[in-house]
Amino acid sequence: MTQYFHGGRKLVAHSGLCLTEDFDAALAYSQGRGDTVHAVDMDLDGLTVRHVKITREMVDSDSYPGDTARERAALIAEGVDVLTYDDCDPNGRTSRTIRLISDAALALVVDAYEVE
Repeated sequence: MTQYFHGGRKLVAHSGLCLTEDFDAALAYSQGRGDTVHAVDMDLDGLTVRHVKITREMVDSDSYPGDTARERAALIAEGVDVLTYDDCDPNGRTSRTIRLISDAALALVVDAYEVE
């Protein structure tokens, strides 16, 4: 079981939801907006997880894998449940992002709790 974090007003399970194992990265996303950090404990075993390499062009254009419903639908059709990629938080620190895309992955988002 791994603890994942999300910086935002609330944690709502939806296709495209991004989480990180790095509390400080989630905190960086929440600061300055009056948001909080939420945590959820999940085990991704049994899910199909695909790691994607992020390019400089993606960062510069703020366009990440699974951003659109069309991209997520194509990935789900391929059997992918979760995307992972190395990203940087608003402070420029690198952290691993997981993006939940399938119903099976979203079903793991239960009992989220506020940690900030």
